[in-house]
Amino acid sequence: CIQTMHGHTGWVTSNHFWGRNTAISASTDRSIALWDMRSGSVPLFVLRHHQSPVSDIYIESRNSFWMTSAGADGDIATWDFRKLSYLNR
Repeated sequence: CIQTMHGHTGWVTSNHFWGRNTAISASTDRSIALWDMRSGSVPLFVLRHHQSPVSDIYIESRNSFWMTSAGADGDIATWDFRKLSYLNR
């Protein structure tokens, strides 16, 4: 193991790299965390919308500012990394 990150209180259900130094993870704790792999073991940002565990996240490309997340609550949420906000209102 090269590095361990701590921040979720539930199981990690999905993890993806976005760019060279950023990882994004989803969890059964209903959150999505953005991590800077260079800076340490705590998340830079934690995104919350889902009322149930987040089962998956999808990022189109490393250059995209959009992400979608799917939750056990039946919601599919769209996120904008430039604003770190949820777009489906």
